[in-house]
Amino acid sequence: MSETGDLPAVLWWKAPLRWWASHFAQREERVLLVLSILIGALTGLAVVAFILLTERLGMRLYPVGSAAWRRVLIPVGGSLAMGYLLFRYFPDARGSGVPQTKAALFAREGVITLRTVLGKFFCTSATLASGIPLGREGPSVQVGSGMASVLGRRLGLRPEYVKALIPVGASAAIAAAFNTPLAAVLFSLEEIMGDLNAPVLGSVVLASATS
Repeated sequence: MSETGDLPAVLWWKAPLRWWASHFAQREERVLLVLSILIGALTGLAVVAFILLTERLGMRLYPVGSAAWRRVLIPVGGSLAMGYLLFRYFPDARGSGVPQTKAALFAREGVITLRTVLGKFFCTSATLASGIPLGREGPSVQVGSGMASVLGRRLGLRPEYVKALIPVGASAAIAAAFNTPLAAVLFSLEEIMGDLNAPVLGSVVLASATS
């Protein structure tokens, strides 16, 4: 294919993202509100998929009437396998999720990579399904915030707006995981932002209600 030919089919999805970024470069405040609704919807779907995946995998690992040895070997084997994957391939997905999200917000310009999101999603799901009681609050926060970070950076938003999307994703994730939109707003502002009067309050409420 010549240099002046059409874009490869594998890159077709980049054209709409570039158009969005150039068209709304000067209207990021308005875009932030639109993105809050989109992030709320996408995060809600992701959290539901996470819960369903964990339940289905747990049913496979522990079928009705299964042998007692599974209750010992599967948690141990699951811990070792997921620990290796996190150490080897997804180092930023280690930990509970909330401290890592705050570190991304305040020390990394809001950058949470797609690899971290995928690692947190699948490794946590497998860990919970194997019978290890980690809970889903922290992982949901990191996955939701990560999705918001990835989307904001793909759309070419400035770092300050990418950072503003972090509590938006966190709020949407908590609201979807526990069906508590009001508590999700308070958690996101107080625990993630550390400020109940944060300027992103409107966006956080929108995302929480949408999810």
